[in-house]
Amino acid sequence: MGFVVLTGDDADAVDAAARSVSGATGLTRLGVADQGLLWQVSTAEDDGSGEAGDDSGAADDPAAGASAEVSRARVVDATGASAPVEIVDGTVEVTGSPLAASGEGPRLLVLAERAGVTTAHVDGRALEEADPVDGWAQAYVLPGGEVSVELSASPVWYRVVVVCGWILVLMSAVVAVPIGRGGRR
Repeated sequence: MGFVVLTGDDADAVDAAARSVSGATGLTRLGVADQGLLWQVSTAEDDGSGEAGDDSGAADDPAAGASAEVSRARVVDATGASAPVEIVDGTVEVTGSPLAASGEGPRLLVLAERAGVTTAHVDGRALEEADPVDGWAQAYVLPGGEVSVELSASPVWYRVVVVCGWILVLMSAVVAVPIGRGGRR
């Protein structure tokens, strides 16, 4: 059994790191200790019987993750079985996994980041968002069979704001260029 302690002086940096660490499957947040924020590392041999310090509720919540393998994304089936999936260049291939073709009940793609940050698409169609796992982790309902999910961390309004910003910069440059008056008198 191991522990992870997160310390630091910059509150914003510690909060960002805490969100990342909290999203890792196989870690159970224990709370604040004298040294800093504290997580307990679960191993594959842990039976999830709720021993002291295990307040994750994994036995009660199938999406909480039965796997002790750490990953940024995982697929969780209706029985609560969890399998990590790899994200490569913003794409999650839900193939070759025991849960890839699972046909019994809905499957969730659970990401180790707060809800509302990422959008997911399959064949250009947006995936249905599921309720956040553990109250914060982004989750999507996966269609049946093996799929390739495209992830994007940019919100929908981001491109509009960038284009408006460039237009504003261009207009400012045009206004700043001195234009001579007609003729001198």
